[in-house]
Formats: sequence, C-alpha cells, structure tokens
Amino acid sequence: MPSPTEQARVHEDAANRELWDGNLDQAIAEATHAIQLDPNSAQAYVFRAEAYRRLRQLDRSLADITRAVELAPGLFYAHIHRAFLHEALGMFDQAIADATRAIELDPKDAYSYVTRALAYRSLGRDDCAILDLTRAVEIDPAYSYAYSTRAEICRRLGQLDRAIADANRAIELDPSDAYACNKRARLHGSLGQFDQSIADAPPAIEVDPDYSDAYGTGAEAYRVLG
Repeated sequence: MPSPTEQARVHEDAANRELWDGNLDQAIAEATHAIQLDPNSAQAYVFRAEAYRRLRQLDRSLADITRAVELAPGLFYAHIHRAFLHEALGMFDQAIADATRAIELDPKDAYSYVTRALAYRSLGRDDCAILDLTRAVEIDPAYSYAYSTRAEICRRLGQLDRAIADANRAIELDPSDAYACNKRARLHGSLGQFDQSIADAPPAIEVDPDYSDAYGTGAEAYRVLG
C-alpha cells in the first residue's frame, strides 16, 4: 500500500491538472487532501495558493504561499508568487523583499524584475522601477508589458520621447495591448499631437471595448481640436 507521502504526491499531481483545466474548487480539494496526507508538502500549498489567487481570495492565497516559503525557502516560484500577492495587497516593501529574493534565486527571470518594478513604482521610487524594467527587457526583449510600464513611468517623469519609443515598441510586440495603445495616445496628447492621439484611441477601444480610459483619451483630443 502506498505511504501517506506517496499518496500525497498523487493528489498534488491531481491538483496541478485541475489548475491547468481551470477547475479551481477541485484543485483546492486535491491540494487540501495532499496537505492532510503530508503537512510538509510545499508544492501542495503552492497549488492551493494559486487556486485561491485565481479566485481572488488573496488573503488565503497569501497564507498558503507563506507556508510554502517556510517549508521550502529555496523555492523560487513561491517567492515570486508571494511578491505578486504582496504587491496586489498594497504591501509594497514586502513585495520588494520577495521579488529580490526571487531574483537572487534566479537572476535571469524577467518577471521578477517587473514585479519588483511595480512595487517600486507604487512607492514612488521611479528610478529603481526603470532600472528593473530595463533589466527585464534586456533579459527578454519581447516583454511588451515591461516596455509599456516603463513608458508610463517615463511619461510621468516628463521623458516623453523615451516614453513614446517604449510605447511604440510595446505595440510592435503586442498590437493587442490596449494599455500601450492608450498610453501612446495620451503621450501624443501631452505633446500636442492630437491627430495621432485620436488615431491611437480607437485601436485601444477595439482591443478592449470596456477600457473606459481610452474613451476619455480620445474625447479629450477631439475636444482640443474642436
């Protein structure tokens, strides 16, 4: 007969499959069964934390991923998962600490730098955020979200030419990025280039009809042009 630890692995695998299939309640049930069989299973806590995160039960997700970190301090993706949760919950210093640890464990992971950059941005540490976003696109030159996020920070710092260059690159990489299209529209508006601003607003709306900010960007450009 399989040992409890061996049975736990079976339920861990089942939890992972249910996650992939989007069956989140069943994933939680399988991960919980694995934890009951093996309370030291960091992987089971990771799977259950991910299911809770997708269900937007962030406090439960944070509790589980913290337990995973306690059980396996060297588990890279547990640290980056917790960094994401801390950032989403407004716990920015903790997010920076977790993302930094993830970077120490895997210096070539671009997502870790972007996650830390978002926390730096939220704290107003724009220079640090730009450094991390720059490192992210050095690691992964096709990371469109890193370019669009850096574009927004550069816009706020008044570095409009650099911001437009980053927005252009983000859109080249991902034409479906409504966020980048709208940011470029706003940048053109800031430069008084309202025809270009009007041209960029409809693609943002076409990609995401519920993106209310894009409607406002286009309306403002039309208002200025009369």
